Amino acid sequence: MRNSGDYIGRYRLLSCLRQTSQCLFYLAEHGDVPGALYTLQLWHTIALRNRDSYIEFLEWVKALINVRDPALVPVVEGGLVEDHPYLVQGSELVTRSETLAQRLARSGTEPLTITQVRQIVEQVGRGLVVAHGLDLLHGQLAPQWILLTVDGRTLLSGLKPPFAVPDQDHPRYRPPRRPPQQARRSICSSRAAT
Repeated sequence: MRNSGDYIGRYRLLSCLRQTSQCLFYLAEHGDVPGALYTLQLWHTIALRNRDSYIEFLEWVKALINVRDPALVPVVEGGLVEDHPYLVQGSELVTRSETLAQRLARSGTEPLTITQVRQIVEQVGRGLVVAHGLDLLHGQLAPQWILLTVDGRTLLSGLKPPFAVPDQDHPRYRPPRRPPQQARRSICSSRAAT
């Protein structure tokens, strides 16, 4: 784990926001622009030691940077620190949001309305459509990868990186594998039945 004040690339770490088994999420400040806040995601358990893995990661980062859609958390840059990949996301917008997991933890005292649930599902769906349209995958779709902003928007984060991440590669998060022809027949059969 890195300490407050440490630098990763051009970003000074301010605090650890959260941790998963594979990632550390930091609140970070751009070293050249004091006060410009970002979220820095560091895969501290993953090391990219060969050139091909590094190039594939940088191409993935470039694709994410070029995606500009209001349903996805914006990506600013990425790189390696001591062979560990990192991604710089969002802006102050991200630091002023909460994950859906945090929001659901309050649902006993502050339940979500049907309208809020519908809006979250629609916006997450839009984010997935945009990502998949660009051949970007989302591994584990879970509440910790969905951000709710203070201005009422829902942002999808956690797109699957081009390396194995055990908590995102778990079999229960993989789509079912069926031949395309069988899938089409299944859809047509269900439509004919209705």
